[in-house]
Amino acid sequence: MRHSNSFRDQRVGVDAFWGGAQALIVPLLVVSLALGRGFNSSGPVGDTSTSHLGALVFLLVVPTAWVFAIDFIEASRLTVVVVGLVTSLPLWWWLGMRLAARASTWAAWWLRFATALLVWISTVVVLFAVVGSVLS
Repeated sequence: MRHSNSFRDQRVGVDAFWGGAQALIVPLLVVSLALGRGFNSSGPVGDTSTSHLGALVFLLVVPTAWVFAIDFIEASRLTVVVVGLVTSLPLWWWLGMRLAARASTWAAWWLRFATALLVWISTVVVLFAVVGSVLS
């Protein structure tokens, strides 16, 4: 049995598996809250605006669902949600694992994850504003 005197072999920090698993918490929580309101449900004016906001937030955490905006694709809400989650959750898992590889503590991981989430949301909101101003 060979002993190593090097500290390089000892990994201290965040486990990549749990980093990926924890990265799934936010998108799954947001999708469950958005689905709780129902997309485009009929009802009073406040409920309609809430359902549109829920759909927007859903698209923030399930970015691959944008493919269903193409005119010739007709899909039900269930298809959009299921296919969007199946194709988006691996992206979140990958992000969590990559952040775990660079973080030394869970606090550092959560800080980096929150930063990445805020950068993503800010980018999408700015993109919405630019596209909206060009199209109007």
